[in-house]
Amino acid sequence: MDQETLFKLLKTFDDSSVREMDLNFDGAHIYLNKNEVATRAAAPTSAAVPVATAAASSETQGNATAAAAPASKKDDSANFKVLKAQLVGVVYLQPAPDKDNYVHVGDHVKKGQTVCVVEAMKMLTEVKSDYSGTIVSIDVNNEEMVDYDQPLMTIQPD
Repeated sequence: MDQETLFKLLKTFDDSSVREMDLNFDGAHIYLNKNEVATRAAAPTSAAVPVATAAASSETQGNATAAAAPASKKDDSANFKVLKAQLVGVVYLQPAPDKDNYVHVGDHVKKGQTVCVVEAMKMLTEVKSDYSGTIVSIDVNNEEMVDYDQPLMTIQPD
């Protein structure tokens, strides 16, 4: 990436409402953050490193409810399946601020059912369940920034 392209990227990011951006291309890694306190540490680019999710925030925004703490896993925890973020962005657990969450802990979901959405660059991407089963835990908060491959929900398949 040449210097002019980098400066254009920085100017575009600075002028946008995007709060955080993590880019990897052509061997370059760029992490931009407008938040006063970084929400995560930059991961090495040479290997995928799991990032532990932050503890549930005590704040709630609007009618959003805080995500439930992960349920205690029983002996059959090996049977649980994890739904992961397909891209970097902001996760929304409800279709609109005045609506109820797509799913709650204990809800039964069907394969292909929308369980949340991730917004990246003003585009909403539905996250659909890969399994039919029961939601065991919701591992993120509404409007939280998520990384690629970050666990969103845990499901106990039927």
